[in-house]
Parts: sequence; structure tokens; C-alpha cells
Amino acid sequence: MENKFIIKFPPKDYKLFFKRIFSIFLFLIFILSSSPISAYDDQTTHPAITDEIVDFYNLKLDQKIPDNFKEQIIQGSIDEDQFPRYFNHFYDPVSFSIGTMGWKGYRILGIKPLSITLMITKKRLITL
Repeated sequence: MENKFIIKFPPKDYKLFFKRIFSIFLFLIFILSSSPISAYDDQTTHPAITDEIVDFYNLKLDQKIPDNFKEQIIQGSIDEDQFPRYFNHFYDPVSFSIGTMGWKGYRILGIKPLSITLMITKKRLITL
């Protein structure tokens, strides 16, 4: 009985052998030469962007957002990146899901998040 899993050298098909060796070599070079990945900090970047957006809104439009509401909006931008809220970054309002993950968001539970409730009750504040 012959063992088919023994690697025989020299290989019969040199082209396939060198393709595999070259592929492994390229993969190793890619992995070893890649640099560490970094992302924006949810404690500093999102609040800073939100702060600037609210300031811009207050500059350009007549209806101003009060400072206490501005603080709540900034806190909301921090809380947005906590589980499971970060799923909402990819929410598709057309199909009521998030990509291919099957997450239906709050719609399936029949619950409105606080931010949506605030938007509905203070509609005149956020209309552009």
C-alpha cells in the first residue's frame, strides 16, 4: 500500500511546485512586512468631531443647540461605539438590516433608541 501523503523530491510537476513555493514566499513577505494597524480613538476623535459639527450647526443656522444638549450629543458619540451600538454604523435603512450579518437593529424588537425618540420629540431642533 502506497502512502500518497509523502512528499517526493524532486517533484514531478516543477511548475506547480514553484508556484506553491512562490505563493508561500509572497505570503510570508506580506505578513512580515506589514505594519501595525491603528484606528481613531472613540474617547477623543468622535467627541471632537461631534463638538465641531454642533458648533458648525450653531454658526450656520438660526435655531441653536443648547450647551446641555450638546454635551448629551457628545456623550452619545462616545456611547455609540459600545456593544451592540457599533452595529448601527452599518445599518441599511432600505433593507432594515446590517449588511449580511442579519442584524435587524431596533426595528425587530419594536424599540426606539433614545436618540430617535429625541429626534422625534425635538424635531424642530434637528431639521436642516
